[in-house]
Amino acid sequence: MSQDFVNTSTTIRNDLHFTKDIKAKVEQAVQDTIVATRIVDGFKNPQAGGSGGGYLKDHAGFPLEYVFVFCSNFGMFT
Repeated sequence: MSQDFVNTSTTIRNDLHFTKDIKAKVEQAVQDTIVATRIVDGFKNPQAGGSGGGYLKDHAGFPLEYVFVFCSNFGMFT
């Protein structure tokens, strides 16, 4: 009976760590998607003032591969 409790506790602890890791990855993916969306918007409308060119300069180091994948997934290159 005691071994069952230990196994259950270990499983719950492992699930907790896995869930925290997935949550962190999802939060990063959401932030990356927001940045990619703003970069695309900046390219589409560079005269948009605050959200246009300024945002492109702020995120000049953002990996463009992600932006291209984002655009491809939403049919922006067709």
